[in-house]
Amino acid sequence: MKKNIFDIFDDIENREEEFLQSSFLSPILKNNKILVSIGGLIYKFRVGKPEAGWHILQPQNKSRAKIIRVASYAERAEYLKLFKRVFFIPIFVRNNILYCYPKSNSDCRFGAYSITPIYLADIDLVDTFDVIQARFDDQNYWFEEIDFNFNPQKAAYLRECLDNLVEPINVHLKGTTPHELNAYSIALELKKQAEADISEIILRNLVEKADAKFIDYTENKSQFKVRYSIQGKEQPLAIVTKDGFNVVSSGVCLTNEGVFDLTSLVSVMKERQVLGGNPEEYAWHREWGTDEYYGDEEDDY
Repeated sequence: MKKNIFDIFDDIENREEEFLQSSFLSPILKNNKILVSIGGLIYKFRVGKPEAGWHILQPQNKSRAKIIRVASYAERAEYLKLFKRVFFIPIFVRNNILYCYPKSNSDCRFGAYSITPIYLADIDLVDTFDVIQARFDDQNYWFEEIDFNFNPQKAAYLRECLDNLVEPINVHLKGTTPHELNAYSIALELKKQAEADISEIILRNLVEKADAKFIDYTENKSQFKVRYSIQGKEQPLAIVTKDGFNVVSSGVCLTNEGVFDLTSLVSVMKERQVLGGNPEEYAWHREWGTDEYYGDEEDDY
């Protein structure tokens, strides 16, 4: 027998009233909103200023709830069992969110095709290239636990390769799967980008401290080649060491031989330009560390 529309409304109202008198478990992230499905309808609850984690909550009305206590491990485990289990390979952590790659093709069935955020992970226990279990609630992936069935030696080997920036083609370990190699390739690329970004930040800062404009840089194993301009005119290439950002080659002839840092070099080049030096010519004499100049533009060679 089909219910009429009024019976359906009564049923929803009864469920709603019953829910408002109960407590419930929910994961909470940094935001303070929780979505709850009651009779097929979605209700949004606000929760003060909560700590991220798993909590037992009590509705206060149809739009607000309060935290009663932190959920126990057993309560959290029982809740997670309601959802699909998916296995992941951790790649990196950002803002306490664990970003992972699916462990196998079967895990891709749930929409995890590439880098995927896993929420509420125990960051202190998880290391790169371990295997973890997560649960998918049709919207988010929630950390469950580390999968202790995986081979820890494989994860340790991949971490060692990553530390040494070994290219994926040179990663040789029996039993390594294509998904693990994909995860490694992504982690390696991210590591390279992060290190490059840090180097650029430092080089840019050293150049801009002398009121010049950083253009770009290239590098080899021990040196950076830095391009920069002063008042719109690009200067000769500066080559500096990676270990101390000291000048190896300045593109000009400085009379005092010694250790120069990049900022000091750029400052001198700025003085040279103010005095009429041509940045396309490669010789200019300046006594390092003093205000005494030798020769003029006619003496350049």
